[in-house]
Amino acid sequence: MGEANIIVQSGVSWLHDTMRAKLKEREQFLLEACGHGLPYHEYVGFVGRIRECRRQIDELAETFKDFYQAEEDEDTDLGELDG
Repeated sequence: MGEANIIVQSGVSWLHDTMRAKLKEREQFLLEACGHGLPYHEYVGFVGRIRECRRQIDELAETFKDFYQAEEDEDTDLGELDG
């Protein structure tokens, strides 16, 4: 799998982008493995792994959405300096 191009804006954005890229790579690997044919007893397990991976991707988005929202709220609370 190719190296993802990740633009570093902050340590948090790097972590978020890296984790998301790794989960997407895992999802793609699992989908390709299922697509190439698996014995039924392995197929069921792979479907569970795909669902879990997608749940983690959604959970990751929610976690960082909350973080970025809190960071944005903190920045707007600073207000303007009086001159």
